This record gives sequence, structure tokens and C-alpha cells, in this order.
Amino acid sequence: MHLSDFYRIYLWLTPFALMAGGALFVWLSLLLLGEYRKAFMAEPMSVMSLDVLLSILRCGSPGVLALLGLVVGAIFLGGGFLFLLGLLSSAAVDLWQAVRLTLGA
Repeated sequence: MHLSDFYRIYLWLTPFALMAGGALFVWLSLLLLGEYRKAFMAEPMSVMSLDVLLSILRCGSPGVLALLGLVVGAIFLGGGFLFLLGLLSSAAVDLWQAVRLTLGA
């Protein structure tokens, strides 16, 4: 196995690690806001408003840390998803080229 094979493996593991890290940030943030999480699970549309998020910020450090964790988690989840989408699209191009060469088209 060559060194480039290890890089290729790590390249495909990176988006999953980013998404797992983002999910961890979101999960820890929701644990920090236990009461808010209960209210959100009961009625998501009424709780997820800008007024409620701004009122969390007035709670002090736990609220700020939780919102920061939610934002960072969302960025990690989105970045990992976009990275995986990019890898899949580049792999699809290579696969299509291999099929064309195989079929002689």
C-alpha cells in the first residue's frame, strides 16, 4: 500500500469526521439548554424564532456557549456535507470517464 492510498482514505474520511464533530457540537449544545430542548421538541415552529434565540443570549454564559455550539455545529455539518458532495461529484466524473473508455465511446 502506497502513501497516496492513505491520503485517499483520509480524504474520504474527512467529511464524515466533520459531520460527526458538528453533530457532537449540536448535541452538547442541546444538552446545555435542556429546558429549551424540551420546549423545542414539543413545538419546533413556535420555539425556533429570533426572539427566543435572543432571550437565550440574555441568560449568560451557558446560553452564549450553547448558541455558539449550535452555530459551529451547523457550520461543521454543512461543511462536511458540501465536502462529501464535492468528493462524490469528482468521483462520478472519474467513473463516467472509466465507463466511456471501457465501452469504447
